[in-house]
Amino acid sequence: KHPSFWRLTKKVVLMCRVCIRFREGSKTFMQVWATLTKYAIKQQTDEEQRESSKAAFDAQYFKTKHNRFSNQAIQITMKSPENRSMEELELLLFSLRSLLSFRHYNKSYQLMLAKVMRYEWFRRRRVIIKKGQTAHSFYFIYSGGVSFTTDEDGSSAFQEGHQTDMRKGARFGAIPVLKGLRRNFTAVCTDDTELLVVDKEEFFENRLDQVLVEESHQRFIFFRSLKLLESLPDSSIEILSDFSTTEEFLYGQVIPNNLENLIFVIKVNL
Repeated sequence: KHPSFWRLTKKVVLMCRVCIRFREGSKTFMQVWATLTKYAIKQQTDEEQRESSKAAFDAQYFKTKHNRFSNQAIQITMKSPENRSMEELELLLFSLRSLLSFRHYNKSYQLMLAKVMRYEWFRRRRVIIKKGQTAHSFYFIYSGGVSFTTDEDGSSAFQEGHQTDMRKGARFGAIPVLKGLRRNFTAVCTDDTELLVVDKEEFFENRLDQVLVEESHQRFIFFRSLKLLESLPDSSIEILSDFSTTEEFLYGQVIPNNLENLIFVIKVNL
């Protein structure tokens, strides 16, 4: 019996030693893990810190960074308008209808735009339009952001406190193309930005100007109806109509606060 007892005792002692080793190893591992975690937190980039500091999901940030124009759609826009098949145009429309300003048009006009649009991608700080230039194109923002300034190089858009004026879904630059005007602003990318571009030649060749003429007329009627502006002559109201844009903001969306701009509320849905 004694030999059996000692064998059992040795096994118990061995198991205890194994458990002790496991505990020591686990303690060391947890210390190393804590050190690595602490180091990783210190090494976070500004972008990661922004994400980790937010309790709520930032939908606008996600759309800007992840909702890109597909490679297949880009390849289609590289083709000349006459070489784009109906199937390819339908694929383009699937992406373009995510843009709020594009959805304002009827389906036949959307199809005509899809036929002539070309794709451009610019890095942050790239100047798209310079003040004083003759207008040759207008733009739809697919991703990224654009700010408008009165300086030629657009540097004031990156001063502290300046907010991006337009993001995905917005359209800009159409009226100067329609009326052959010079640009009265500089447009600069505040992020890496994707644009769908309609050039002046394609615009008039395909008779796309009629819808914009109607938009400008509606703005004229609105401004003319305001008591605040009733002392202004029609020529001044027409200038306001030409150099203003109509934008839609969804419930909960932040409207950029740019003190250089005047904002008139046309309609509110409660």
